[in-house]
Amino acid sequence: MPNPTGKNQYYNGKRPPDEELEKALRGYSKELLPQPRQVERLAEDLKYHISVATLKKHLKAFDIPSARKPIPRADAVAHVQEFVATDVHRRNGPVEIRHRIAQTGIIIPRDTVRDIMHEIDPVGFHMRAPGGQKKIKRGKLDSPGFMAQLHVDGHEKLSALALAMGGVGLEIYGMRETNGPFMQAVVVPNARYNVAVAHLYLDLVEKLGPDGGSETGLLRSVHVALRETFSPELREIPFQQLPSTRNIPIENMWSRWLKADGDNVKTVILQGRGNGLFLHGHPVHTNLFQWLWSKVVQKVMNEFREGWNRHRIRKQKGKLGPSGCTPNDVIATPTKYGLEDHRSRHDALRFVDDEFDVAAWEVYSEIGEPPLTVLNGWEVFGRMAARLERFE
Repeated sequence: MPNPTGKNQYYNGKRPPDEELEKALRGYSKELLPQPRQVERLAEDLKYHISVATLKKHLKAFDIPSARKPIPRADAVAHVQEFVATDVHRRNGPVEIRHRIAQTGIIIPRDTVRDIMHEIDPVGFHMRAPGGQKKIKRGKLDSPGFMAQLHVDGHEKLSALALAMGGVGLEIYGMRETNGPFMQAVVVPNARYNVAVAHLYLDLVEKLGPDGGSETGLLRSVHVALRETFSPELREIPFQQLPSTRNIPIENMWSRWLKADGDNVKTVILQGRGNGLFLHGHPVHTNLFQWLWSKVVQKVMNEFREGWNRHRIRKQKGKLGPSGCTPNDVIATPTKYGLEDHRSRHDALRFVDDEFDVAAWEVYSEIGEPPLTVLNGWEVFGRMAARLERFE
């Protein structure tokens, strides 16, 4: 079998097409992943096993940006100014601004971003200074594995009641995995409508292969039905209702969304009450508001969720879950962080282990990837078997 260290003539995986490889590398750049971790993610995501030296060649060939190749300072200032200007409430510090700029494919050293922000907006640092607001004492979150626990909740800071713009409003329903990844956030007409929430949950279940609100009633029924049908051996309580103040992972996500984007979005939307463009009670204006702004907010929400999943979780001593990595890292390789992978589809449907799968694809490629049919199945089998024996 292959040697995962990459030595002793181990097959390093078939190189992906340039388009696929470049897309992955640019994604890792946006996550600000160190190069050794990029190598690991290529092996996990694309089954492409290479060294850091080979990675550097790819990064150079595709002109992937990095903090070691900074852009001119004048350009850096322009990018920082652009993102600071969109932060109406001045709540995002240098780390967040740098991360947001990285999502556009531009990498600026953190110290440079901080220096520029001190130059163009020194008052912002004083506004973000920690206050004395009393907070709920937090305990340690514990989860046996990735997707073992999911926290769900609705966000209504842009609802019709909150906007007070004649009945128009937008609500968001989100789902966050205990270990950090923000799995889903969808703009919906009504975050308390249980049928809509159940559909969102099933969408997530399909994609992956709560609190005590009334909207989770049908979600609970769906979840219990899925457990009874597909995992009857599991006996622990599959669903727990919590007040919002105790549903910490998803509530924390809403707090971060408000700080990063939500309050800014709300401020801009409310301008419609005084700029004369939106008329209360006008049927066309009402429908157009719901149609247009739901798409705008969903776009911002998608960018926030994707950006969150690319950001690095700070290293925390004593933390029970993963730290010092990105949520995307947790999604890609949960076992690396001591988590069981509770997405069972891969294990349930695979016929061989990953090592044999890599070796078989290499041999299949060597013999020209002939079509697999009933008539030639044993012929291909014979040709592959002889070559696979070299890995034993």
